[in-house]
Amino acid sequence: MKFVFCALMALGAVINCNAQSPAEPIKFDEYGSGLSLDEQDRLNEFARELKTQPEAQVYILSYGGQHSCTTDARKNADRVKAYLIKQQIDASRIVTVEAGYKEAPTFEFWIVPSGASPPNVSPSVDPSEVVPDKSCFKAPVKRRAKKKAKG
Repeated sequence: MKFVFCALMALGAVINCNAQSPAEPIKFDEYGSGLSLDEQDRLNEFARELKTQPEAQVYILSYGGQHSCTTDARKNADRVKAYLIKQQIDASRIVTVEAGYKEAPTFEFWIVPSGASPPNVSPSVDPSEVVPDKSCFKAPVKRRAKKKAKG
């Protein structure tokens, strides 16, 4: 009888531990950048979901591609953040992360419930293996100032 009681107490402790474990981040979507029309649909769907979870934080993990310019991941993350803000997602909820490199530029969209740890990044290309496209090194085009017409 004493054994059964101890077994039930141990089982109860395991159940209580599981019930008190913190929430986990939820990966909502992942795709390569530059999908213009498809991207807008995906971001609209993401924004709709975020509006149903107003206490959750939003993590945008932006990966550069193996041939990306060094600033591409940041620019892409900022562009997506600006779009979500236009969809009435509070900027203070949105965290952008330059997550390293993958074979191609990639976004991961995460919903992080209150109390959950942020998602882990998962780069698959070592930075030493990144060879930026030659277009990354072109000098910006200087534009001439227009002359004011005399009149």
